[in-house]
Amino acid sequence: MTHSETLDLEITALAFGGDGVARHEGRVVFVPFTAPGDRVRVRVVRKEKNLLRAAVVEVLRPSPSRETPPCPYYGRCGGCQYQHLTYNSEAEWKERHVRETLVRIGKIPDPPVVPLLRSPEPYRYRNRITVHLRDGAVGYLGADGKSLVDVETCLLAEDEVNDALWQLRRRPPARERWTLRAGAVEGHAFYQANRFLLDALRQRVAAAVDAPVPVLIEGHCGVGFFTEVLAPRFQRTVAIELNPRAAAIAGAKSLPGTTIWQGRCEDGWRHAWNTARGEEGAVALVDPPREGLGATLTAELMELPFRQLVYLSCNPATLARDLALLSPRWHLERVEPIDLFPRTAHIECLAILRPAA
Repeated sequence: MTHSETLDLEITALAFGGDGVARHEGRVVFVPFTAPGDRVRVRVVRKEKNLLRAAVVEVLRPSPSRETPPCPYYGRCGGCQYQHLTYNSEAEWKERHVRETLVRIGKIPDPPVVPLLRSPEPYRYRNRITVHLRDGAVGYLGADGKSLVDVETCLLAEDEVNDALWQLRRRPPARERWTLRAGAVEGHAFYQANRFLLDALRQRVAAAVDAPVPVLIEGHCGVGFFTEVLAPRFQRTVAIELNPRAAAIAGAKSLPGTTIWQGRCEDGWRHAWNTARGEEGAVALVDPPREGLGATLTAELMELPFRQLVYLSCNPATLARDLALLSPRWHLERVEPIDLFPRTAHIECLAILRPAA
């Protein structure tokens, strides 16, 4: 088999990340921008030991779950992976991917995953984007991870953000990256990106935090997006944030009974427990970056006697890994997948844990 050889394949599934999956002579074949049910002609682009990677030459028979991507950059731009699928199909596969990841990595035989919370709209939802600037082009990294795709309008961004993109393109700064935000986004720091799900996300987290205890310790609090709705329910709250600008915004809200601790979560966790007198009863809320909890914070959550752990994750794989590490101390009650980033492969998950019996 040569790299230029073509094959006719039936796509039977989607891999986590969005590639279609087929089989040929005992090997798995990954084919981007295909849908389960597609019959496709592909060109082999890379051979590995037990798998092939291929590119679509022609869709011979389209799947019922396929639709025409509305974006002219789709397929070249690396921002989206699912515009060729109906949103119903995308949502179904994302929920399935969460389950499969928890089984495969988390070693949870029957994970308690509830139905995916879908975005009311799959486009125009982003209240902030980060673009790259190179050789006069302004846009996103390409699907190849190397090239830069010059983008005039992003269909995932709300109108105010696209207006800011138009202004940036007229007068590009001498920088390699630039973040554009809608006016509702607080400060130059991390903020939840799906404007249609902001209230629903807060409500989900608020409903999950239900242990009747006096103390909340929150890690990776950002600008206080969750802190401001949760802190009034507790006698004492300590919220930890690494980014100085985000911590300053959270602190400026002057929430009653709340201390904002600026620094690394793993450095401040034990201090927060002692300061808030966590031994009187405490809930832990964590919202880590894609890398997950890390060894130090995992060890703290294993040792300190929290009454409840609520874990908001932007990476199902590291969530599954962390849940496996926490399982001797914590019982997983449920996982709530949330589609904060439609048309992309990203999935948010809210995990609720109680002390193991």
